[in-house]
Amino acid sequence: MNRKHGKLILLLLITAAIFILTGCGGNLDTKLTVNDDLSGERRMTFTLDKSDAQNSIKGKSDEIKKDLANTLPDALTMEDRSAGGNIEIVFTLKFSDMDDYNRKVRDLFHAGGGFAPDDPVTWYKPDTVFAKGVEFEEHFNSKDLMVWFQNYLISKGYVTEKDRIHIFETTSCTYDVCGEKGTASPVVVESLKYAPFESINIYTDFNGPYDIDRKIEVILPQSSMDFNGEEIKAFLDDKVADGFEGEWNDISGNAVFTISGNGLDADEINDMMNGFCGIEDPDMFYISKEATLKYGGESVTAGPDGFVNIANVFGESSGVAENLDLSDFVYDRSKKINLNYYVDDDEDYNGAVKLPDRTEVAVKNEGTAGEDGYQLFFNTDQSSLLIEYAYTYKYHADEMDIELTPKRKGDVSRKVTVHFTNRIEKDQLSSMQKEVEDCFKAVNERFGAEEDMITLKSIKSDDNGFNVVITTNVKADAGIRESDLWNVAFDADNHLSFTEDTKALFPLFATMHVEDEFDTGIFSGSDIDTFTYTLKGIGKPIFDEEMANIAEKTGLEKTFGGNDNKVILTDVDPERAVVISITGKRLSIVAAIIWGIAAICLIAGVISIFVFIKNRKEDINRPIPTVPKDEDNEAVGNPSSDNKNNPGPTSQPENKQAPGSDPKSGTGDDVKPDNKQVPNGPKPVRETPDGKVICPGCGKILAKGTLFCGMCGYRL
Repeated sequence: MNRKHGKLILLLLITAAIFILTGCGGNLDTKLTVNDDLSGERRMTFTLDKSDAQNSIKGKSDEIKKDLANTLPDALTMEDRSAGGNIEIVFTLKFSDMDDYNRKVRDLFHAGGGFAPDDPVTWYKPDTVFAKGVEFEEHFNSKDLMVWFQNYLISKGYVTEKDRIHIFETTSCTYDVCGEKGTASPVVVESLKYAPFESINIYTDFNGPYDIDRKIEVILPQSSMDFNGEEIKAFLDDKVADGFEGEWNDISGNAVFTISGNGLDADEINDMMNGFCGIEDPDMFYISKEATLKYGGESVTAGPDGFVNIANVFGESSGVAENLDLSDFVYDRSKKINLNYYVDDDEDYNGAVKLPDRTEVAVKNEGTAGEDGYQLFFNTDQSSLLIEYAYTYKYHADEMDIELTPKRKGDVSRKVTVHFTNRIEKDQLSSMQKEVEDCFKAVNERFGAEEDMITLKSIKSDDNGFNVVITTNVKADAGIRESDLWNVAFDADNHLSFTEDTKALFPLFATMHVEDEFDTGIFSGSDIDTFTYTLKGIGKPIFDEEMANIAEKTGLEKTFGGNDNKVILTDVDPERAVVISITGKRLSIVAAIIWGIAAICLIAGVISIFVFIKNRKEDINRPIPTVPKDEDNEAVGNPSSDNKNNPGPTSQPENKQAPGSDPKSGTGDDVKPDNKQVPNGPKPVRETPDGKVICPGCGKILAKGTLFCGMCGYRL
């Protein structure tokens, strides 16, 4: 064999070795490992058994491996494990996360001259207690990533194009994806299971910028608690900020986790929400002047006559901005949640919700009712959003006392005392006082009152808030209804009427009916804890009160004392006017005095007539005494009496003595012939030094010439 033929044979042997590599086929085995943090590696091992390789190509194979090291894409590392004539080359793709993995896979596609999918790997592994498992899918296999290797062999002439398919004759792939193991190519893992919550509900009740009630609810179906209850409880318990408490309850078959706080300021709510969202943001919740100006501000304007009412004087407008980040609660691929944001229905709320895509949605509390006293402000499926809104609110009155005094002829006065629990600054209190006084002055002038009919008696702060006292005093001849003062000043809808029975001239018992409808919403934006209404001077009710709107209230207490009626109510709804309707009957003091004097006079007159008749009767039945006659037929009398005070001589019937009778006895009274008074005869009448006479019967001094004593009826 000459040298020329020897070289040809050597070339044929090398080519045959390559064909052995391709025709008999190399193996490409893959092992994919994805850790829980989504880092990992893809290890692809190319092997060729030594029986398929000839010793004559050993040097050539070394040359191939050397060229490979220089041509290797950046996404891969290469390790030569060839030994004992066996060829084994390990290509490793390491990645730090799924984004890194996708990027390097695309680089390998590009290295082979192909087009890579936009997302070679799709995956979802929520980092939350509300889901377990992973969704993972590769849209390629290892041969797709090793096209560059095939191109290299062909470009170097080691393999022809028609034998490309034999370079990787066999392939296999095993995987361990987040603990899920198996064999597949392409790799597809679907092990995700959910433990979803139904909704997150946020309730906010503004009593003022420094008095805010907030409650957060997470509602979970029982199936979620059965699936991963322990981890869910630990997760939510960890969402409670310092100074707050979480509470678990079973409500309607659902597990409900609640965090709540009352009387909070903006900083305290900010701490509460930072803990719940698991972040540290000093501006997650704050009072916003910009939101006040944009969505709130003054809504009351002057009327045609320049008059401005003070409907909102016991309240104010304030703005809020809240950055919510609830990404910790996202549990599915859509990254959406179910958030319900409720506000109290006592106030007016206007604002906007700004989403991450810069869209802005106007919102207003016109939604359906939630829990008692709350209304849906908005609902969203977004986990991150900015909320800006302003609310106009009334202060909270915990105590309110009304004293109404209706008087005869239509005069009426009222005293209203209200205690507010809100903490307001001194300058704000002074501003409120001036605003009320200016309004009342305008109201009095508007009605042309000579004297103030509605007056702010006092407004002052105390340890628990501040106190307001307002009085009204309206005369019937003013031609003004007392309720109109309140209606004009506060844009209210009060009604007061009272009527008195005046059919009799001087009725001993006065009957009066009073119906008073008073709008407590003038003062308070939320339920008034204790409401006391005193109706003075009307008397005891003669039938039950007709108070339809308060009959349903619990804790109703009605008392009566003297001529005053008192009604005490609890938890009075300011949106429903209190209606007092009472008819009372009271004793009229003036009439009682008049009728008492008349009765005394009547009784005295009856007694006088009775005494007169009695004495007259005694005088008529009294026997006339027998007086002895002297020779001149003149009566023998008391030498101290004169003829004007003693009766003159009176002829007496002849006293004839019966036969056999005692000559000294007779039918008449005997009068002895001395100066002593005759028994049973008229009593002597004495005179006073000034010429008046003294009644022998009772000793009363009478005018001279009096015939009868008016005191005892004695006939002189």
